[in-house]
Amino acid sequence: MALQKWFDKDSGFIKTRVKFMRQLSDMKILHSIIIAGFIMTMFACSSGGRQDMATLESLENRKIKVNPQELPTASKVDAKKRYQEFAKSTDNQELRAVAMERLADIELENKQNEKFREAELKEAEQRARLGSDTAVVDTSKLGDYSSVAQQYEKLLKRYPDSKDNEKILYQLARAYDLSAQPEQSLKVLTRLMKEFPENKHAEEVQFRRGEIYFSLSDFKNAEHAYGYVLSNRDSPFYERSLYKHGWALFKLNRLEQSRYSFYKLLDLYFSSGRNYENFKRSEKELIDDTMRVVGLTYSFEGGVNTLKQFSRQYGARNYESLIYKELGNQYLRQERIEDAANVFANYAEVYPNSREAPLFLVEVIKIYEKGGFPQKLSAAKGDLVTRYAISKPFWSRHDRQLLEEVSPYIKNNLDELARHHHAQAQKSKKASDYKVAAHWYREYVTSFPSDEKAPQMNFLLAENLMETKEYLAAATEYERTAYSYAPHKQSAEAGYAALLAHQTILGTLKGDQRTAKRHEIVDSALKFAQSFPKDKRTATVMLKAAEELLDLKRVGEASTVARQVLELEKNKKKADQQLVASA
Repeated sequence: MALQKWFDKDSGFIKTRVKFMRQLSDMKILHSIIIAGFIMTMFACSSGGRQDMATLESLENRKIKVNPQELPTASKVDAKKRYQEFAKSTDNQELRAVAMERLADIELENKQNEKFREAELKEAEQRARLGSDTAVVDTSKLGDYSSVAQQYEKLLKRYPDSKDNEKILYQLARAYDLSAQPEQSLKVLTRLMKEFPENKHAEEVQFRRGEIYFSLSDFKNAEHAYGYVLSNRDSPFYERSLYKHGWALFKLNRLEQSRYSFYKLLDLYFSSGRNYENFKRSEKELIDDTMRVVGLTYSFEGGVNTLKQFSRQYGARNYESLIYKELGNQYLRQERIEDAANVFANYAEVYPNSREAPLFLVEVIKIYEKGGFPQKLSAAKGDLVTRYAISKPFWSRHDRQLLEEVSPYIKNNLDELARHHHAQAQKSKKASDYKVAAHWYREYVTSFPSDEKAPQMNFLLAENLMETKEYLAAATEYERTAYSYAPHKQSAEAGYAALLAHQTILGTLKGDQRTAKRHEIVDSALKFAQSFPKDKRTATVMLKAAEELLDLKRVGEASTVARQVLELEKNKKKADQQLVASA
């Protein structure tokens, strides 16, 4: 579709240029006719006698006044009629050749205009009938250009050495092309390049030759023809030739060379730092098709390993993620699940700091989930959260929108990984499994401290540590769970579990360390009582704390806590009596 748009644009440009050249040429030949008429008039006036005939010397000093006049406008019908009359009347072979050429040009333009009018009329009729903005044009009734081509052929035969044959060959090729005779057009274009290798339309001619060769599946000659245009980066046919040059090489199975042409084309589009989203629809169509064939070259030749090697050899590109994505999607369409996941994972490995890297790892997770690869899925989830956890420096270099897009996957994966390894550890009883589970629990609560599940994950971390007899770390995490978050359903449980963990540690200590731990336990108990006054365990905890305070010579505090315990028991007894009375 994009290539067709190129042709339409190019056709309009050529039509406008040819029209201008014809008008200019028409003025020149009309000027020649006027000059010829002026000269004949001069000779007619001088026939009355030699004495009236001006000499060059007498004319030298004569002042001639020329009054400017506008040339009268003439229709194409008038111009055609006058060229026909002039071609018949003149004995000047050169002028006759020019007139005949102009007649052929007018006929070619008329045929082309007729074609456009018929196509527009047909399309309008179909739109009216179908009520649609699109219509298929029936080309069966379009103008016949064969007669025009015959006129140009006659000119070439009659005047084989004419200096205008370059233009005639160019027009003849167009006539054959418009009359759907590509082989004849190719023959003429080849002759034009042979006889006039430096002609001003050389790049266009070679591009047209390439197009015809390509349509005839002669990809070798097509590649040579397109290659001629590639010597001039400023040619209006350069981009199109790059695209088709790559395709011709692809058809010839010269995959690496075809990639080189396609990469050069993509370089042109992405050289200004533009993002894919910023391209126009027609540009995206071309880019998508180019990415597709580049992906095919890699799928046919070594896959992602060849892609990485090509990048090392010719340099990385800012659009390389699009190529990885295309190759991965091609494998998915072919149901090559592991190959597809490998492509996305390799991109994240090669370009870990790129914006697309975490998104590609998300794709790996989705692929393994859908494909049913539990072990590979677990590894992929670990990969994502290990490389792109919220605490990683990666996020200081990238936008918040990306973080918001990836965060749900990181959070979910951390939850699943932590619980999975905790459950596995409870079965295996291996310290290594418990250690992995603790790592993921910590990563979760560090990355998402404000998440509603954070307190629960922190509690499970403490539980995991208790199971591995890491009592001090467990007590710390229990207390964080109990007192560092807003009140939640496990707050009191975590506070009481912290006391049990401290008590377990106390049994392993002696001397000053034991005394210090006793003070710590009392403080933790008082904090529990203050935070959870309605908990059924609070009175017991406070009583134990009062005894410990008295034993530790903190008499004043012991007395205060003891009175609080009595008050608590009094309130509890009163509440029980009210409950019995109401029953």
